[in-house]
Amino acid sequence: MVRLTLDASDGLSGLTTDGEGVHWVVPERARHLYAIGPDGTRLHRLIGLPEEVDAEAITWLGGRRFAIGTESSVADRASDRIMIVEVLGQEARVVEDIEMPYAALGATPDDNDGIEGICLAGDELLVAIEHAYEENGARVAVLARRRLDGGPWSASR
Repeated sequence: MVRLTLDASDGLSGLTTDGEGVHWVVPERARHLYAIGPDGTRLHRLIGLPEEVDAEAITWLGGRRFAIGTESSVADRASDRIMIVEVLGQEARVVEDIEMPYAALGATPDDNDGIEGICLAGDELLVAIEHAYEENGARVAVLARRRLDGGPWSASR
């Protein structure tokens, strides 16, 4: 077992592994990504992530591209965002901003509830929404999905 010390005073939020076996970690509020591989840990400055959002989830999309799920502290907001990031050298730069509208999912987020999990399954993004509610006596959360290349959002409960 290898022990690593990361400067993550704001906490770590998401973890994914790329096709080369490198682990990628996104902190909640610090604007960088950690790449943890057999040759050590590399820090990539995250450029273009809006200051008003927290990074909460990450998934590898192939090559040097990742999707980062976010949330904000604004209650009853209309949407949260998924940032598509490309890593080039020591920078991880937002190259696309995908809006995930809550109305299309039949959901309303609370303050500091948002996208808590994200993965790519085939050509679809699957997104776990943090906000849970009660429906017919059961605790329910929303799983959203959308093709990576666009199209409408759909929800499962």
